[in-house]
Amino acid sequence: MNFWDLLVVSLTSDADVNKRIKAASAAFGALRSVLCNFALSENLRGQVYTALVLTILLYGSEVWCLREDLFAKLRTFHNSCCRAMCRITMAHTIRHHIPSKQLYKRLGIAAVDQYYHRRLLRWAGHVSRMPMSRAPRQLLTGWVANPRPIGSPLMTWGRTLKKALVRCGQSPDFAVWSKVAADRGEWRKLWGQKTPLPRQKPTAYAEQVLDIFYGPGPPPPDAPPPIAPIAIPATPSLPASPLPAIPLFPLTAPAPPPRRNAPRAARAKRTKD
Repeated sequence: MNFWDLLVVSLTSDADVNKRIKAASAAFGALRSVLCNFALSENLRGQVYTALVLTILLYGSEVWCLREDLFAKLRTFHNSCCRAMCRITMAHTIRHHIPSKQLYKRLGIAAVDQYYHRRLLRWAGHVSRMPMSRAPRQLLTGWVANPRPIGSPLMTWGRTLKKALVRCGQSPDFAVWSKVAADRGEWRKLWGQKTPLPRQKPTAYAEQVLDIFYGPGPPPPDAPPPIAPIAIPATPSLPASPLPAIPLFPLTAPAPPPRRNAPRAARAKRTKD
């Protein structure tokens, strides 16, 4: 295998997708007693699946170059897990025409495409807001000044991003969607994610940590004097009555109980006599 073959293999996402599916399948098997426990509500099981299995499945998916066959693998795994949590087999879905959307609605989850596009667009917006001096920002709008080789080109991250933008109803033109991504709140609304609450300032957090470890600092010069504590008289205690001394162990050992039957040797001796 030459250098170009190694480069082509490293640019594809087949190995990453197969590895993530294998790890997510192991996690689902370890949690089957919880995810397939029908004593729990379906909504709760869907939340556990989203938090523990889907995060393993889509770990590092922000940089994947997904073809349609790789997307089909992710959808197959996601749908099989949903059928297992709903106790429905493939024969049931074929015989009764049960769509996957109905299973998603029962579990309170969405298709795997939505989770993947959310991660991809979140990373794309983060890169577009970087300064031009950063390498990820340069690669986002960079190009190679060489003619394309003969044959169909491989799936690239840019083409994957354009497909995600089109499915979310956004223009694939960088000049258009980069303006929307400049506002983080509006960019989050594109894929239906709520804007997070504002974080606490680091200075206030640092002051709290200092107060916990080193105590409160000195008061300001214009602060009022502290209030002196009021002394409360102590309640007089009653004298303790002496308790009788109790021995911890008996002074004499108890006599052993009498034996009902004589030993076998004594009975044999009486017989001989």
